[in-house]
Amino acid sequence: GERVAALAIVSGWAEYANVRADWVVSVPPTLAPTSASCVALDYVVAYQMLTRSTQAQRGDTVLFQGVGGGVGTAFLQFARRLGVRVLGTDREPKRAHIEAQGGILIDFEHEDVVQRCRELTDGRGVDYAFDGIGATARASLRALRPGGQLVWFGMITFLSRGARDLRTSARTVAHVALAFAENLRPGGKRTSLYSIQKLARSHPDWYRKDVAALFAMLAEGELTPQVAAVLSLDEVPAALANLAGNGRPGKQVIAVVPGEQR
Repeated sequence: GERVAALAIVSGWAEYANVRADWVVSVPPTLAPTSASCVALDYVVAYQMLTRSTQAQRGDTVLFQGVGGGVGTAFLQFARRLGVRVLGTDREPKRAHIEAQGGILIDFEHEDVVQRCRELTDGRGVDYAFDGIGATARASLRALRPGGQLVWFGMITFLSRGARDLRTSARTVAHVALAFAENLRPGGKRTSLYSIQKLARSHPDWYRKDVAALFAMLAEGELTPQVAAVLSLDEVPAALANLAGNGRPGKQVIAVVPGEQR
């Protein structure tokens, strides 16, 4: 009868699911399920990339590709708490949302991302770049200062309208391979891979510890998940279509039990 959250990886959009026992974290009774679900994935990804994959410090400037989504929104909130400046790429309609979270928008449709990063860092380049897109890895790498680090954590461009796209996938793999090749250059820029699944498998204690800490922050009102929409299981196709387009900023949540609210 205890309410818990866990990393499902697959088969999470269901009324019942089997999950690893060592990934299960108790949900405080004061937390609404929609907010808790945001924390169990998006906020953990953002938190671990800032605190476990990098040594980002107060005063650093970072680039986040596609900052207007669920992970990006969480990242902006943590970065502001840590005193880290975020230059985030997205489309112009999300400017107000991004700036309200403390970020600086780079409109990738009308601006040169690398050039803007140079301009906003007085020609130095960013300290870290976080890329969940894939095909933008080359630009992320070029935006880094010498010795900077690229954290690659996703591959959105492997898909086109929800289906695999071989041409885009091949281009994405090529960009990412070039980024990882930088690790072979002495004193060059660094590239690392972040995977919540891989890290949770190797360090389940880290996952449980981080989720519990974030639940405590959420209960204290220190985190404010941006829920774009709460949808039913029948509306999953619509939710996926929104991901492929230019939907509202924040996280879409699937509520198995009708009437669950934020």
